[in-house]
Amino acid sequence: MKQNGSIYVSLVIVAVVGYFAYQWWFNPSRAVKRQLGELAAVLSVPEGQGDVERVARLAQLRRFFAQDVHARLGGGAPEFATREALIGVIANWPVPPGGRDVQFVDVQIAVDSSITAHAFLTVEVTTRDERTHQPVADSRDARVQLALEADAWVITSAEPYEPPTQK
Repeated sequence: MKQNGSIYVSLVIVAVVGYFAYQWWFNPSRAVKRQLGELAAVLSVPEGQGDVERVARLAQLRRFFAQDVHARLGGGAPEFATREALIGVIANWPVPPGGRDVQFVDVQIAVDSSITAHAFLTVEVTTRDERTHQPVADSRDARVQLALEADAWVITSAEPYEPPTQK
C-alpha cells in the first residue's frame, strides 16, 4: 500500500510541475508579456552606449513588429504603415545624456484567439534631467494589437489610448 501512495504523490507532483511549466512558458498571455518586456529592454538605451551596440539593438527590433505594422504615435505625428518606417523613427529617437529606460507597466492582455491578442499598457520612459541628474518619468497609455507569426508574438498595430473617464 505504501508504494501505491508514492506513485500517487509522484503523479500529483508531475502534474503540478507540468501545469506551472505550461503557465510559465507556453501560456499565450505570459508569452505576450514576455515579448513586450523584451521589446522594452531593446528600446531602453544604457548610458554611454556605443555605435556598434546601438546598431545591434536596432537590428533586434525587426522581430517585434509585423511587416505591415500600423503605428500611430499621437500628438499629430504621422501614422506609420511599415516595419521599416517605424524602425527608422525609433532609430532617430534622440538618446538623452544618461540614457533612457523604457518599461511597459500595468499591462492588461487579452488573447482573442490562438493567433491574435491585444494589450492595454502604460509606456513609461525614464531619463535623467540634464541639470539635476534626477530621474524624470514620462508615461503614456497605449493599445497594442498582436498576432502570432512563426511562433512569436509580433505587434500588428499600436496607438495611443485614452481610457474612458468616469462620470
